[in-house]
Amino acid sequence: METKNYHFDSGRRKFLTRHLPAGALVCLGCKNLLAATGLHSGSQEVVQKPKYQMNSGMTTEDVFKFTYGYSLPVFQYMEKKIGKEKLIELLKGASVENSEALMRSFTKGVPGNMKALSDMVKTWMSSAPYDKAFSYTITEESDTILEMKYTECPAAKFYREMNSSDIGYAIECSSSDQMAKAFNPKMEAKNTKNMMKGDDVCIERFILKT
Repeated sequence: METKNYHFDSGRRKFLTRHLPAGALVCLGCKNLLAATGLHSGSQEVVQKPKYQMNSGMTTEDVFKFTYGYSLPVFQYMEKKIGKEKLIELLKGASVENSEALMRSFTKGVPGNMKALSDMVKTWMSSAPYDKAFSYTITEESDTILEMKYTECPAAKFYREMNSSDIGYAIECSSSDQMAKAFNPKMEAKNTKNMMKGDDVCIERFILKT
């Protein structure tokens, strides 16, 4: 059966601006948007962009540290007040709810096959800031399997350095299976290795049951 070429690129900016943390958006979501406007006798005037849209001079790693470093003390404070078990439960629940809503809205009208998922992942990972943040390879790809190995993850690096990888896992990794099922109820995701849990790589495997 012929598969239509769905344009995930068209929804990429909408996805990034809606779902990246606010701290990351300020620093990463802006590109050079200087525009020239034709004036009298063909002269041009450069439109000055707001300074918050200018390059901050931060590396991608700096931005991830800024984003997570701003929120982590809040979670640590909550942990002291309500306990680790309750905090992790709440963070996992929030991650699942957000991930399911994100997937359903972003993939509206998209077929729930493995090729569509693979195309979507490749689009995400080629978009800023992910293209500069993560290093990965696709280790297996078929009509029913998509397996990816990540060797660099700034989120895992930060949370491990801060001895808070359990919080990082709850926020970033725990909802993979629910997100896969939101894409297609017959799909599941398994994290066979995960840097948040101390492994040297992350291996994420998507399986489409037939």
